[in-house]
Amino acid sequence: MKIIVAGLILSCLAITLDSQECKCHAPERGATTRTGYFEEIVVEDKNLYKALHGVVHLPNDERPMEDALVELFTYPESKSKMQRRIRACITGEDGRFCFRSVSKGKYELRVSKEGGFEITHVYVVVDPKNSNSTNGEMSIIIYVGK
Repeated sequence: MKIIVAGLILSCLAITLDSQECKCHAPERGATTRTGYFEEIVVEDKNLYKALHGVVHLPNDERPMEDALVELFTYPESKSKMQRRIRACITGEDGRFCFRSVSKGKYELRVSKEGGFEITHVYVVVDPKNSNSTNGEMSIIIYVGK
């Protein structure tokens, strides 16, 4: 398994959550991260966020990715603490995901899709009351396996 660290995969757009309707829906009971191909994409986003919402798409393609599983996990500060999934949703035909009312803290967004796609891990910080936090939309790229 190869891990790629990239900082430019995400872009923060000036679109607010209220200006876009989120059509993601709950996954089936017991759904877990979908199997990746050979690599995992790891991104550390340096932005602070008020909320976590955005669109999943392929690289160099602005078309939205339907049926991607977007999961929100706790980010353990030490190896002794277990990571746990807090929320999850499946993107609709608009490729959008949204997690409202997320408490201040560090999180992992994990994006996966069946059919030979890589698993994308995005590490983010949410701080809703910080004046430097953005309410902008995230653009998460998911890669086709090679």
